[in-house]
Amino acid sequence: MGKFIEAKDLLSSAKNVVESFDDGNASLTRFQHKVIKTFTDVVKADPATIQRNTIKMRSQMNLLDIWEHSHELYVVVSLSARHPTKLGSPPSTNYLNVLKPWWDNARHPKALTAVTEQNRDILPHVDILPHVDIIPHMDILPGISDDGMQNRSLE
Repeated sequence: MGKFIEAKDLLSSAKNVVESFDDGNASLTRFQHKVIKTFTDVVKADPATIQRNTIKMRSQMNLLDIWEHSHELYVVVSLSARHPTKLGSPPSTNYLNVLKPWWDNARHPKALTAVTEQNRDILPHVDILPHVDIIPHMDILPGISDDGMQNRSLE
């Protein structure tokens, strides 16, 4: 789906998206709705199912960071990047570090707030937890494995 988006380009696009809400239009096109849902599908993906897809994993982590900072910013970023894998750039790119200073001081049009509220069904839910590393198989208690069976070597 093309190359990654540079943080400065994402910021520029995000500014344009925010401006598009200045006209008071508080609705999404079908395409915009689908784009946001695609981003949310990546956020909701079980890390175990995408662990071999490093681009998708990095996209998920970046999107979770953005979601946790601001739900409206998540909508703006989704509409700016247009495809979640564009946010799967190498770990040295921290989109939130570039977006946060701008977002914290930017105007937040009421139409953007309304769109975010009206489309909660396609957004991540509050109970989405940050990425958790998968713990390899190991004994939970000495002599008892994680399947609950006693380890005969300790008898």
